[in-house]
Amino acid sequence: MNNFPRLPFGRFLSDRSGNFAMMFAATMVALLISGGIALDLSRAVKSQATSRNALDAAILATARQLSLGNIRTDEAHDFLVNYLEGTLGVTIGSGTEYYLANFSVDKDKEKISADLTRKLPLTLTALAGTSTKKITASSAALYGIPETEIVMTFDVTGSMRGSKIVDLKNAAAIGINELLDGAGSTDNRLRIAMVPYAEGVNAGPLYTTVFAESESTSGPPPADTDPTAAAAAAAADNCSTERKGPGQFTDDNPRKGKINRDFRLNSCPASPLVPLTAKKATLQNAVKAMTVGGGTGGHIGIQWAWYLISPKWADYVHKDSVAAAYGSDVRKFAIIMTDGEFNVAYEGVPKNKSQYRQAAKSMKKARKLCKNMKARGIEIFTIGFALNQRSAKNLLKDCSSPNTAEMTYYHEASTGGQLTQIYKDIATSIKQLRLVR
Repeated sequence: MNNFPRLPFGRFLSDRSGNFAMMFAATMVALLISGGIALDLSRAVKSQATSRNALDAAILATARQLSLGNIRTDEAHDFLVNYLEGTLGVTIGSGTEYYLANFSVDKDKEKISADLTRKLPLTLTALAGTSTKKITASSAALYGIPETEIVMTFDVTGSMRGSKIVDLKNAAAIGINELLDGAGSTDNRLRIAMVPYAEGVNAGPLYTTVFAESESTSGPPPADTDPTAAAAAAAADNCSTERKGPGQFTDDNPRKGKINRDFRLNSCPASPLVPLTAKKATLQNAVKAMTVGGGTGGHIGIQWAWYLISPKWADYVHKDSVAAAYGSDVRKFAIIMTDGEFNVAYEGVPKNKSQYRQAAKSMKKARKLCKNMKARGIEIFTIGFALNQRSAKNLLKDCSSPNTAEMTYYHEASTGGQLTQIYKDIATSIKQLRLVR
């Protein structure tokens, strides 16, 4: 015989009046429904996030195809649906669990937008009379590539001889193709300039802005309106060194002072700079023609990179190469590449001293130029190729813009393959399409 006392819960269940049993059953149903609602709410939140992520990715993919001209605007809807179906693994359409609504392509604003709605089947919440919950995700993106100006500096010094220059030419060519992919030669929304540099920069079509010294000078160069400048003979190699005097860290045009060609310059890059252009063939031919030799006056390359994307130089370049005003919607980028320490400088070096082994001066000048460029809204990428010197790496880090969640501005490459990938990655970053909702 069991002598254990009867528990209250047992008495509750054995109560014959029925009131407590009915109350218990009602409470259990309420608890089940509450639990079901909580479970369905969790599923709804997760589904909302999944749908939003999938739609964002699909909108960006469709926008990119529109930007590159791979699809027409009347094909965008089907491309978007196919992309979503592949991502989510479901059928999207009228009468299905998922369907697309409010799809539009605004050709004037170059904007694509859509809503993705899901009728989520509910579980225990259905006991409360609701069998589905409508979940909607919205997204939109600009599909036109915004106006962009890019200047690419290339180290063509003696240390780039051999396989390095081959790797650079290949990487640069691929980077230019990536940037101009889908754009015609008359589409000036994205333009690229080039500055090959060594001990100086070949000013090419801008040779008239250079003041060739016949003897050592220490003061600022004459303005292009000065009779002294007008009487000076142009250097046969069209080459320049850094500007001297107070204007050396500015983008002032030659009316404020021409660009010096120091009398100590020994060698000049055979490859001239290329002002802003959207013509892929012009840029690719310039890359193929690059040759190497000389020391590394990196700050001189940076100086000319600034001039080519400065609106102050509008009167000195062809109308198709005029840079946009600062503060406009046009984004400006500089890509600075080197394989070694900047070590050549002229300004501030006494005439009886060599321009070589001037790393401290060259790097100090480079840092100041980069700082002033960034202050004008120019975003700077830097690339160290097979770079071993810590001082050179630190300089490139200081020159580059701060990294963001979307953009990496400082890069290092050890091999030609890595260098190519960096140029491709930079091109993708620059052309990254933007979600606007």
